[in-house]
Amino acid sequence: MVNMKLTERGFIQVDEQCKTSVQSIYAIGDIVEGLALAHKASYEGKIAAEVIAGLDSSVSYKTIPAVVFSDPEIASVGLNETEAKKLGYTVSIGKFPYAANGRALSLNAGDGFVKIIGDSATGTILGGQIVGPEASNLIGEIGLAIEKGHKLQDIAHMIHAHPSLGEIIIEAGRRSTWARDSPIESIENLRLLLLARMTKFHMADDDCRRVQML
Repeated sequence: MVNMKLTERGFIQVDEQCKTSVQSIYAIGDIVEGLALAHKASYEGKIAAEVIAGLDSSVSYKTIPAVVFSDPEIASVGLNETEAKKLGYTVSIGKFPYAANGRALSLNAGDGFVKIIGDSATGTILGGQIVGPEASNLIGEIGLAIEKGHKLQDIAHMIHAHPSLGEIIIEAGRRSTWARDSPIESIENLRLLLLARMTKFHMADDDCRRVQML
């Protein structure tokens, strides 16, 4: 009988390379600690295979997404606001609703939001949560931003096709306090500039009211 070390909860104990306490035996997936997710297990299998092949690979779970395939979908990656604060971060939050996105409205799917968590000191993206249609697909963009160490301003500067659900992520980044403090991404300055131009060219009151809601 193979005598492998177990955790206090009864899972097989592994290191960052998926190695067990028994030489040449690796463990992944639901039999080790962590979230019981198919994509986590697949990722661990890839790492284990690379280590067996002689590569110096190791697991990193900071961008493993968690998804609930409900209606609407719910997805999360990285840290949420509470977790970030517990780790000592002063957070900068960017949030934007599906209801203000043209593609979502054309799909009659205005319920939901994108929320991006950033470090207010550096602007570095720490995590994100999405509730709404295609959340399972959209969350990958935030995960990539975390993995590459991107900042809230990087998200704000991106260009997505219009109309598309991906634009919600851009708008969430632009509405973070960190991005708003940047001269380039100052939503307040943009709003005032648009109002001034609308007034100059005598644009309709309805159009002016839409800009005031930015």
